[in-house]
Amino acid sequence: MSKSVVITTDSAAELTPEIAKEYDIDVIPLHVFLDGKDYLDGQDITVDDIFSAYENKKVLPTTSAVAVAEFVDFFKKHTDKGASIVHISFSSGLSSCYQNANIAAQELREQGAEIHIIDSRSLSQAIAYLVIEAAKLRDNGVSAQKIVPQIEAMIPKLDMTFVIESLDFLKKGGRCSALTAFGANILGIRPRIDMDSEGKMGIGKKYRGKIENIYIQYLDDRLSHGDFDMERVFISHVGLPQEQVDLIVKHLKKTTKFKEIIVGTCNCVVSSHGGKGAMAICLLRN
Repeated sequence: MSKSVVITTDSAAELTPEIAKEYDIDVIPLHVFLDGKDYLDGQDITVDDIFSAYENKKVLPTTSAVAVAEFVDFFKKHTDKGASIVHISFSSGLSSCYQNANIAAQELREQGAEIHIIDSRSLSQAIAYLVIEAAKLRDNGVSAQKIVPQIEAMIPKLDMTFVIESLDFLKKGGRCSALTAFGANILGIRPRIDMDSEGKMGIGKKYRGKIENIYIQYLDDRLSHGDFDMERVFISHVGLPQEQVDLIVKHLKKTTKFKEIIVGTCNCVVSSHGGKGAMAICLLRN
């Protein structure tokens, strides 16, 4: 009898509890440091807590990867039961989660465990896209060893970008210079952030104007630059009002033929870097 396969990821994937349950995916949280305290992403801190601290105390959060020991305990829950694991990680270009997961996996491999670690080279809904596809392959009886190359082949096809209202949070997290952030904020520039082939972030197109109009312009720009899989599109955001989200979904339904539009709110880790008003789109190129 073949081993059962468990699909795991970290909280940077921004899987909703409903999707994690539906696809039977185990998620390990990253750490969020805020106002001198250490919290677990998605467990004992909310995005509202982060923005309340910023608005009331001008305190910005920082984030930290899952530690090696945490990964060991997380993986052992499954390998002790004889399962093999496919773990899809937060980009190695943005976090040490991938490195730490590999160290933990190697330790357990020496004890006979089968663990595969995949570098998503991305974040947020792009990881979710990969995780869901891995879960579908598992449910179709594909072995862990054969799931890995199929998921890795999808990674270069992922198109993950986001537009942000302010660079303050990226500056705090060391993702851009203070000078760049200052200039963008003064000029009212809302930059698009792109993921490169190494899983690092860079500034792409720059927008100006009302942020409500920029969201629609940004979506149209992305969708006009490629041939995309129409199976699904992921939209995620940080603190957008529901009426704005509804307008975005209505626009997509009117102008595209996606079979499924999945909308989610960003978790604490991604919100800590993107800041309030950030919106992302994740597509898969054909």
